[in-house]
Amino acid sequence: MKRIESGVVYGYIKLTKTASGIGVPIVTHPDYNSLFVPESDTSLRVIQFIDLVDPDEYNIESLPVSMKPIQLRIGDPCPIPVWINNAFQVISGDLAPRNLQFLWPADAHDSPVFRDLTKLLSEAESGALEERSRNWQADELKRLFWGLFETPPSSSPYWISRFRTAVRHSRQVAAPPHPIDLSLNKTANEWLRRFAVKVSFDRLQSFIAAIDDDILNKEETKDVFFGYFINGLSSRLAPTIIDVTKDYDTFLDLFPRGLYGRYLSRGFPRTPFRYRSIKDLPAFVTQAVVQADEKQKLRFARALSFVAFGGERAPEPVARTARLLMHRHAQEFFQYQEEIRKFHAREKSRYDYNLVLRQALYHYDSMRDLDGIEHPESRLSIANIDFGGISAEYISDIRRLAASDAEPPPPLDSVFSHKRTSKR
Repeated sequence: MKRIESGVVYGYIKLTKTASGIGVPIVTHPDYNSLFVPESDTSLRVIQFIDLVDPDEYNIESLPVSMKPIQLRIGDPCPIPVWINNAFQVISGDLAPRNLQFLWPADAHDSPVFRDLTKLLSEAESGALEERSRNWQADELKRLFWGLFETPPSSSPYWISRFRTAVRHSRQVAAPPHPIDLSLNKTANEWLRRFAVKVSFDRLQSFIAAIDDDILNKEETKDVFFGYFINGLSSRLAPTIIDVTKDYDTFLDLFPRGLYGRYLSRGFPRTPFRYRSIKDLPAFVTQAVVQADEKQKLRFARALSFVAFGGERAPEPVARTARLLMHRHAQEFFQYQEEIRKFHAREKSRYDYNLVLRQALYHYDSMRDLDGIEHPESRLSIANIDFGGISAEYISDIRRLAASDAEPPPPLDSVFSHKRTSKR
């Protein structure tokens, strides 16, 4: 396909053999033997030149010799060949409709061609032609993606993929604001109403990625995720918390101060779907920490603190509870540490030895989790570290012994290489 940006109007295709009609201009270019047809937009300005295929199939007439050559470029008003009662004129696409009356005598003004031409120029000038074209495009898009717009949405990956394709295709043919946006917005809001708090975090992310800022802007997107997460917390849905821990960075990009920080700045936002809220998030987390400690699930409470507070230190009610529990676990840990030190002098079974090791590790891990509940710098780390006067090397030794099947327990002098560190 040849690409040209300018040419000369050579003639026109006469579409009818009647005394009145509207034709199609034909353009030539000095570098090509081909003939071209200018394509115009809804304001009747040239947007490109298209190759005329099989020109011999058309009735092409040359412009009158008396008419000056018409130079035409992309962006120019498109020339419109018109004949009324065999009186020929080439009018410009930007001609004011009221000026048509001066080009033909009064008896031509009742001609259907004259009326159609007046309407065409008027609608191009007023934007009505643009609006009609956009509505046609919207109808065509809805026909092409009928299953998305005329039937209830689905949470399946296939449906989300189809919706993503519909959004992308819509943007390729029509920039917003556009009538198709009404259908896209309605469908997106209906999907969120039905599924936002029911699907996994990954599935919700997939749907949000399928839409664009003209359907949901950045703040509205954050509101959707806020509703999703706060509903998961209030409903005590463990998968909601677990999903977040798979992608810390994405969550922090959305909520650097956690859900509580978002709540302090915006309150409980309105969303297309209903969600359960938590009126006092610090009190909720405090209660969850106590319950998690009783059920030996502090790792979950640590993840909960991340969702609630992000990269910020936990509020004092939460921090105070974490410190009190940490003090108890520290006492328990040092008691089991003393048992380990004395173990080499006792007649104990391997099971008892392993039990002591595991209990020491449980209380150490509990202290780490509680520290992470309070402090953001510890919230995301699970590696062994020098902590509370306990060296990381010492904990690594205990983990190695607990996983070992050696019998009997080796003397501690041969397996422990730890040194006490200064207390945090």
